[in-house]
Amino acid sequence: MSTKQAIDWKRRLLLGVPLLVVIVWLVIRQIEVPHPWVYGPTASVEHIMKARPSRRWVVAHSYGALAAQNLDFAEIRVRGNEIPLGLEAAYYDGAAHHQQANFEELDEWIKEIQSHVPEVQRNFFYDGIMRLYVREHGGSPAKVMEFAQTLSSKTGAKDLSNGIRIGIQQEFGGDITKAIQVAATYPTDIHGSLYEELGWRVGNDEGFSASHWKQYSKEIPSRSQCWFAEGIVRGALIIGLDQKSDWWPQVKSLRASLPQPCTKNVYSGISEALLIVHGDNPNTMMEAAKHIDLLQDYQSVAALLKKKQGNASPRDFSTTQNEPPN
Repeated sequence: MSTKQAIDWKRRLLLGVPLLVVIVWLVIRQIEVPHPWVYGPTASVEHIMKARPSRRWVVAHSYGALAAQNLDFAEIRVRGNEIPLGLEAAYYDGAAHHQQANFEELDEWIKEIQSHVPEVQRNFFYDGIMRLYVREHGGSPAKVMEFAQTLSSKTGAKDLSNGIRIGIQQEFGGDITKAIQVAATYPTDIHGSLYEELGWRVGNDEGFSASHWKQYSKEIPSRSQCWFAEGIVRGALIIGLDQKSDWWPQVKSLRASLPQPCTKNVYSGISEALLIVHGDNPNTMMEAAKHIDLLQDYQSVAALLKKKQGNASPRDFSTTQNEPPN
């Protein structure tokens, strides 16, 4: 290589490296979920808030997952302190879903949770531990319930059914018939929760499908069928809200296939989906609720939103629309 060629090569290298850095940085900025190795706590929140409202909970949840996979509990808490009201649950739930609990050192793991996770968010992590256990032992309900009792005594958690139901759904939900059979072997007092989660899986995968409701509901005890319907509505509507679809006619169509007592579960499924997707922004939440064009239905959902939100924040879920439905 001649001296001139060497100089030209070095010049191109000097020009190319900064350009490559700029390109990489621009690509990183287009990635929806902020990685904790790239963004600090404040910058991560700014990045999350750039997502459209119906996607923020997903981004916050995935950000929590990345935090759990890459940071210790102390840093997870530092970042959690920056998360806006309404997205905290999504962040900590994401972290809890991806915690790497060591069952051989369970007491130490619980100690870490109790030292660094806000008390109001700890049940996500206890449920996460339960979920991991169910994924390994879900086919043995007696073993699962014995571990649930042990975990409850160690943590003070009064209800770990959320972890049990998610574990069953994740481990067996690829075959809903099989998952329903597994759920049936668990104590009847948690059947509603288990079947609601399996309904979520159906709604998430199949939408507001009356045919899938008819196919699977006959395999579910009648006292739990409305819970299954609620899950279908919740799962399908979360997708519908993200896609900005005209979801209310689909809800009405599914509701026409359900037993009349399931109406209140339909309202509950709608309110849960709205809180999950728009929990950080009551204005967009109620704007989405205006898809409900029947006054009684709208008022029932709005009342549930207000009840489910409780006293967590001074949000106003008015039961009167600006433009009342027909």
